[in-house]
Amino acid sequence: MIRVVVTVLLAVAIVAAAMPVVDHEAADRSDATLRAEIEAIDLAATTLLRSEESVPGTVGARRSLAVELPASGIAAAGVDHLTISPANRSYRYRVAGRIPRTVQGRTRVYTHDGEPLVLEASGTHELVLALVEFEEERRVVVARRRAVESGALGGATG
Repeated sequence: MIRVVVTVLLAVAIVAAAMPVVDHEAADRSDATLRAEIEAIDLAATTLLRSEESVPGTVGARRSLAVELPASGIAAAGVDHLTISPANRSYRYRVAGRIPRTVQGRTRVYTHDGEPLVLEASGTHELVLALVEFEEERRVVVARRRAVESGALGGATG
């Protein structure tokens, strides 16, 4: 009986000692996932701006993206938010339990209403990047797919 009690106590101690390492690795995994998602958005914006033509007075070429924010679990830490700022080329995010981080992109991404686009819930977020010409400047504008389908960029996606 004493062996069983000692074995259980030892197992509990090992699990308790391992949990901080598991939590750290889960946060690292979520951090890497978010950086990959940001890179995908930035690459799509850069490619759109460099390879497509804009048409004055209308929304030009578009790219659709599915951005995945990890859910909290044993394999990943939760994400508080991912913010795309139209003020500069920055993406700001916060993995649960960590300080907020900022990543600079190569291409400035605007939002359709001029406000930061904030993704908060874990799961898949459908985004649309569109090339527009605004005051003789070519811009990449990002919006949620449902906002685009409601006419945020001048019409539905195809």
